[in-house]
Amino acid sequence: MASFVSNGYDVIIKPNICTDYNPPEYASTTNPTVVATLVTMCLEAGARRVRVMDSPFGGTPESAYEISGIKVAVEAAGGEMHVMSTPKYTEVEIRKARA
Repeated sequence: MASFVSNGYDVIIKPNICTDYNPPEYASTTNPTVVATLVTMCLEAGARRVRVMDSPFGGTPESAYEISGIKVAVEAAGGEMHVMSTPKYTEVEIRKARA
């Protein structure tokens, strides 16, 4: 993770939180443990802040975050959940990782 995250970085993780129809055991979203592990790894690499967000196609973001189990997992790992909206994200070019 240190190849991508340095001290002081503000990191955003965008998992697939597709709907609020099913809990995590239905595997209709990214596994909450995977998302929480990424949050932990980013913080251990020196990130000052790690936010997780998505724009579900079914239900509201708030209910999808809860039902998917991702909100609880992310917050337990020290991350923050945010509702994704156009003003909150910008496309950027990702530089090639150092070997």
